[in-house]
Amino acid sequence: MYQKFLTYLQETGMTALLRKKGAVLAAYSGGADSTLLMHWLSQYCGEQRIALYAAHLHHGIRSMEADRDMAHCQRTAASLGIPLYTARADVPSLAAERSMGLEECARAERYAFFDSVCRDLGMPEMPVATAHNGDDQTETVLFRMLRGSGLAGMTGIAPIRDGRYIRPLLTFSGDSIRQICQTENYAYVEDSTNTDTAYTRNYIRHEILPKLRRLHPRPEESVSRMTELLAADQEYLEAEAGKQYAIFRRGKGILAREALYRMHPSIATRILRLAYEEWIPDGSMTKEQTEDVLRAAAGEENVIHRFTLAGGITAEIRPDTICFAKTIRTTGTEEKPEETFRCLTVPYIAPGESVVLDWGSDKILLSRESFCRIPENFENIYNLSIQQTINFATIKGVLCLRTRKAGDTVLYHGMHRKLRRLQSEFHILPGIRDTMPLLTDEEEILWGWGLEPCDKVRQTDAADNLLHICCFCPAPSGEESR
Repeated sequence: MYQKFLTYLQETGMTALLRKKGAVLAAYSGGADSTLLMHWLSQYCGEQRIALYAAHLHHGIRSMEADRDMAHCQRTAASLGIPLYTARADVPSLAAERSMGLEECARAERYAFFDSVCRDLGMPEMPVATAHNGDDQTETVLFRMLRGSGLAGMTGIAPIRDGRYIRPLLTFSGDSIRQICQTENYAYVEDSTNTDTAYTRNYIRHEILPKLRRLHPRPEESVSRMTELLAADQEYLEAEAGKQYAIFRRGKGILAREALYRMHPSIATRILRLAYEEWIPDGSMTKEQTEDVLRAAAGEENVIHRFTLAGGITAEIRPDTICFAKTIRTTGTEEKPEETFRCLTVPYIAPGESVVLDWGSDKILLSRESFCRIPENFENIYNLSIQQTINFATIKGVLCLRTRKAGDTVLYHGMHRKLRRLQSEFHILPGIRDTMPLLTDEEEILWGWGLEPCDKVRQTDAADNLLHICCFCPAPSGEESR
């Protein structure tokens, strides 16, 4: 069975992750699952010369029984020579203060504790191994199914989450884990709350799964196969949505409305979520909100629709674009998208040198190299979207990168033209005109995203005194892994 454990580590990429990081923190409760994980990780890390640490959180729920569990974990970790970090939390009080369920609050406190241990050890990105097993996977899928979860939810517990939380025991059932512990004489403790069916997971475990086993002796194996298949489908759809969003993205949380005309709903909904998540990375749109936005986008082009979403985000359907933006209160209950002015001072760029500036999720490279080289670390992460060259010799004073202001003009073909009118003539979509970067010196606007350079810096034959401007947008999801 240990060989099966090693095979799963290899197949899921955990082996590569552990070898790369050189250390791992094991979540150790003292139960059969985490006990087996501790013993197997102890053997594996010893073979691979990987540092192993353990962490145990006393939740303050089961009083003397929880004290017993902590003492057991301390004895076992000491016998294995594994440094164990412990802490106590008053989860019942915290749950009441935060209006959270006990299970939800306990989980939040555990992961916060694990992360604090990693930081204290000077390795904030250290992998954390938890003892989720096949039964946990089955319970999770059933629970999410009853809640009407989509494809992402039905993929269940991921073997690796956020690039560092690993679940090496997902292919083992709870019964097989307990049998291995008994065979190998691995002492473990029993949590009395595991039999309390007032908890949703326990009810599924003790009431639902036994009935399912009358129809199929090993439902966890079937669920495991299903989640692997669904995870592959989910990965493909996410990657495709990422590619399309990169094509139709017009700024932070802004996409061309035409993108949704031609997309299958399964891609269109993911594109909307990507735009929303540029503002709220951990947030989510409800099914109803997503459908409302899609219907509005497919409606009349000359009608502007606005939807208020979670996290203080407004989705505005305009003739050419769909814009997600933070909202601010005006008078009464009316809300409007927040408009913020941005200005970045550009460091002096000596001949042969370059600077890279962050503009939202985009990167802007300004270079005085005769041959403008793309930074190596941009490969497969950013796509070059705009490249322009201007005459550096005519620039006056300090360079700045900023958004537009009321009354902006540009010296263009011998006359000062209003920036707003130029942006319209160059077919820059209305939804992104306020957020696009403008390069200025101490006198005027030199260049703007999607525009030609102004008369003063229009390129000449002075090949040795030029400034190259390159704009990069994030590469489609998945490219960086290739």
